[in-house]
Amino acid sequence: MMFSFHIWREILNMKSKGYTVAIEGFGKVGSALSRLLIKDGAKITAISTIDGALYNEKGLNISELITQAAKDTEWMDRYS
Repeated sequence: MMFSFHIWREILNMKSKGYTVAIEGFGKVGSALSRLLIKDGAKITAISTIDGALYNEKGLNISELITQAAKDTEWMDRYS
C-alpha cells in the first residue's frame, strides 16, 4: 500500500511531509498503514470503522487508538 501511495503522491505532486490523511477501516491493515503514514510524515485527521468515525483537524493520536483497539472491541464508543 505504501508503494502505491508513494507513486500517487508523485503523480499528484503532493508534498512529502505534512499531508493529511483519512483512513477507512482501522483493523490490521488500516492501523498498520496508519503507523507507516505517520512515519512518512502524514497527519491522520480521521479514521472510520463499521462502528463509527473519529475526526480531529489537529490530528489523531494513532498510537493511543491502536492500543485501545487492541485492548477492547468497544473502544470506538469511548471516543465517538
